[in-house]
Amino acid sequence: MKKLQNDFTTPEQSKRLLELGVPEWTANWKLSKLVKDSHGQKPKDKHDWVVNRKDYTHMIVGFMKYDYLPCWSVGRLMEICLKCSTLEQRQVRFFCNGDNDEYSLIDYVITALESGVMTNHMDFSKLED
Repeated sequence: MKKLQNDFTTPEQSKRLLELGVPEWTANWKLSKLVKDSHGQKPKDKHDWVVNRKDYTHMIVGFMKYDYLPCWSVGRLMEICLKCSTLEQRQVRFFCNGDNDEYSLIDYVITALESGVMTNHMDFSKLED
């Protein structure tokens, strides 16, 4: 079985959601990446983004520095779609016929959210209720 890794947004997806106007505070996780080690140097080996609990903070020792990005789970994005939709009938539909093993649920939900924004059927101010 292939690794199932479509539970959280990638850095690119997170940046796209921010561009679409999804409030950063709605993210239920965060991505972090080491950019400077304890000696103030850029890491020599490749450091990928890591998903952390939103309330988790790294202990900073010396000059260690991390970049952070908000990160949304599939479930949180579905909640946002349902709550912010201005359509009379609010629903998030997903159909899987088993023909495409590469299909990403998170991509599907982001596409639905993006479509709602582009057609003016998404109102993020509803999140503040």
